[in-house]
Amino acid sequence: MPPGQPRRPILRYTCVLVGEPSSRKTNLLSTYKLGHFPAESAPTVLKENVVPVMDCNLDDGEISLSLWDTTGQEDYYSLRLTAYLNANVVLMRFTLGNSPDLYQLRDEWVLDDQEQCLRVPYILTGIKPDSSYNSTSQEIKGSKKLAIVTGAIGYIQCNPENGSGIDNLFEMI
Repeated sequence: MPPGQPRRPILRYTCVLVGEPSSRKTNLLSTYKLGHFPAESAPTVLKENVVPVMDCNLDDGEISLSLWDTTGQEDYYSLRLTAYLNANVVLMRFTLGNSPDLYQLRDEWVLDDQEQCLRVPYILTGIKPDSSYNSTSQEIKGSKKLAIVTGAIGYIQCNPENGSGIDNLFEMI
């Protein structure tokens, strides 16, 4: 920064990831933070990752994104509530090709957001179960329709293994 020029403010945003334990939330965050799929991943109860967003061109200032990785286990519900307190956006993750996961998202996670977050905006995020999985156009249409019906601000499909869709997801945030 040139001398004498005022320092631009740092805008801080908090994003909370929720979803079933199998929805690979930790893999998504690790891939975004590291730039590649992690070799190992440990189960998470509640973890905050602060990521400076470098490639954002805002006149208002720089962005610091705090990403909260939560567990999908019911035993830790009260910890999830802690993460919701300062949330600006919620990412609701579900595994593509897993109908029970999709219904759980609709019947539990969306209601939880509406009750606990007082309508914090959320994005539905479909995750591919592995790199060989190919989504059908019907599955994509159904996921987008669910996003509209539940009031999500959008739907994005991602694959942490090869990174597809991850940049688009974080640009949406």
